Amino acid sequence: MRIGLLALLAMFAAGCGAVKEKEKVQAPQTYLEAKIATDAELIELVNDTYADIESIAVARFDVEFTGGSLEDGYFEKYRKASGYLVAKRPDSIFVNILNPLTKSSVLTMASSDRIFQIWIPSKNQYVTGPSEIEREVENPVYNARPSHFIQGILMEKVDLGNTGLNYYIAEDDSGAFRFYVLVVLERDSGSSKLQLRRKIWIERSSLQIRRQQYFRDSRVESDISYGPSVLIGNRLIPTTVRIERPLDRYSINFEIKTESVTLNRELRPGVFTVPKPPGAEVIRVEDENVEADN
Repeated sequence: MRIGLLALLAMFAAGCGAVKEKEKVQAPQTYLEAKIATDAELIELVNDTYADIESIAVARFDVEFTGGSLEDGYFEKYRKASGYLVAKRPDSIFVNILNPLTKSSVLTMASSDRIFQIWIPSKNQYVTGPSEIEREVENPVYNARPSHFIQGILMEKVDLGNTGLNYYIAEDDSGAFRFYVLVVLERDSGSSKLQLRRKIWIERSSLQIRRQQYFRDSRVESDISYGPSVLIGNRLIPTTVRIERPLDRYSINFEIKTESVTLNRELRPGVFTVPKPPGAEVIRVEDENVEADN
């Protein structure tokens, strides 16, 4: 019986071998064109080609805002609008979002010297407070902060001189692209424990940054995706920037008209403030409290 079973298995194997076909798989062109870079070259790409910008002015962009989350059970997409912005290191930004038909302001926001200001004309509300204050409220629009946009618009350098930071290079792929992943770890103050702070994905065929994440207490704070970049001077500027803030329950997508971009220009004093309009309701965000006055 055993000999007969072995013979049957041998015949089955031989039969399968007779009809076996090799399936040809075409590797994506981006796989075939994946470049090799050293750690030092990847750091140089981030620091010198993307992050070595003192200020940026975008005279025209299109923007879409989406609020809500799966946990909330809804997503609310706001109408696509246009706008312009100016940002300067380390923490200054001005953003004006316009009605696509009337070109009047829908939302104006600014942040500088650790203070943010947001003017919402439709509600006649002026919101202000410390930039670092993070408050989770029912309407995700009120969770948006100008400082959130700086991470996406002005790439942060990898500070090799900071002894509290460590980094390593990993590899990843998405099925169509291969990536180097620059992982930045930060040492807790007063301890030897390292926490994940940041990840940067560099697509290997183009050697362009396509994604970065910031982490807070091991959770994703910002998930930023980039479209292809164009060279302006000797700096690379992404054509699209999508910023997702899962803890704040909103995302915002910028489509940058790169022909309208100016780098490192002289900026007039006061550009990073939004004056309080007369008669506006003032909402002051202070610690865990919200105060309103007129």
